[in-house]
Amino acid sequence: MRFQRYFTVSSGAPTVKIISPNGGETLQVGKTYDIKWTSSGVTSDKLILELGSATFYRKQIAEVSTSAGVYSWTVTSDFYISPNEKNRVRVVCYNCPIFLQDNSDNYFSIVEP
Repeated sequence: MRFQRYFTVSSGAPTVKIISPNGGETLQVGKTYDIKWTSSGVTSDKLILELGSATFYRKQIAEVSTSAGVYSWTVTSDFYISPNEKNRVRVVCYNCPIFLQDNSDNYFSIVEP
């Protein structure tokens, strides 16, 4: 009797990466912007997009499909804190076997219309 064994070859550790907004942008309350990310080797089908500041992440933007790669975000007034606030987007995989996250490389602004 002959047994066959199947295996997969992995190209490395799973990753997620924010593409945009990635720093320097000015987003206006009431307008829609694309949040873009890439993922590789992620076993979960869901990611969380969060908005944060220089010191902490304060608000969930959306729960998204890992493979989507883009989410059209309408910036509402509850995301606006002050004109001087330093903002970043973070993509997070809480359901992955290892915690995965990536932040915008630099800060962007959210302004009132």
